Amino acid sequence: MSSLPDPVYRTVDVGFKGVMRPAMVYVGTLTAKGEIPEISALQPGDVYQVLVLGGNSVNPNHHCMLVTLDHETGRITSKVLQCPISTSIGYTPATRVLDTVYVFGGHTNANNLYAYSIEHNTFEKVEKRGEWPTARYGHSAFCLGGKLYVAGGSNVSDCWCYDPETGGWTREADAPVGFGCSATVTAGPCVQYPDQAMEAEL
Repeated sequence: MSSLPDPVYRTVDVGFKGVMRPAMVYVGTLTAKGEIPEISALQPGDVYQVLVLGGNSVNPNHHCMLVTLDHETGRITSKVLQCPISTSIGYTPATRVLDTVYVFGGHTNANNLYAYSIEHNTFEKVEKRGEWPTARYGHSAFCLGGKLYVAGGSNVSDCWCYDPETGGWTREADAPVGFGCSATVTAGPCVQYPDQAMEAEL
């Protein structure tokens, strides 16, 4: 197996210094398999881009930004987005499901769900209907099978699945323990929660 090259780190001022664990999610070009393409595979108009959302100590009103890497020049730029979410949002993940990024809950966001359209570069608040998860922050969120999953947070253990096609939530099986501020990794049909050494098969 060939080894990967050592990563190269650099510091770039994009006008954002996060407080209360801001969220960051890749919103740039993907391959047909849903993977981030290598530079050599990029076509004209393709971009490497992330959405950053959360408290910003540089300018509290600039709490939502697009950060873009020009793959030809290596230049990194940022752009402030108009965002209806509170400027004091924090402790919430942002999760990409196909061409939409979902932001559920978090500090000051109660149990609201917002959807960001990557194509149209706009946010909208999702209307509440039917069963709906309770307010939380410090939770985990991930995409599996084209659906959004929200689990744990604020020392709760419940797990919910949001289906973008129907606009409805379904409650899934609870985790064996409550957990918060936990990273998640999807591997096939399984989701792993490293800090609690848990694995869920969905």
